[in-house]
Amino acid sequence: MWSEVDKQFKSEEVKIIFSLVAFFLGATPFQTPAIYSLLNYTEMRHNGYWRIKGGMYRLIEELVKILKERGVEFHYNTEVISIGSNNGII
Repeated sequence: MWSEVDKQFKSEEVKIIFSLVAFFLGATPFQTPAIYSLLNYTEMRHNGYWRIKGGMYRLIEELVKILKERGVEFHYNTEVISIGSNNGII
């Protein structure tokens, strides 16, 4: 997380404020993956945190549903050996 915050801000004070979320997760900004920076985005962009009816896994279920409707194929429990593309499509 710290490396991402460090890229985005010059002010040490702002970096510290934006990395405080790591402490709420029981870690430090240096141990916490940058994906948790999205918590800051959510709080600032959407006026705080919101809960998802049915729990967080509902988000995954809906995302998978939408992607399948758009033609995305999922292969579970499969080792990825390489990722290819054809005309900009993975």
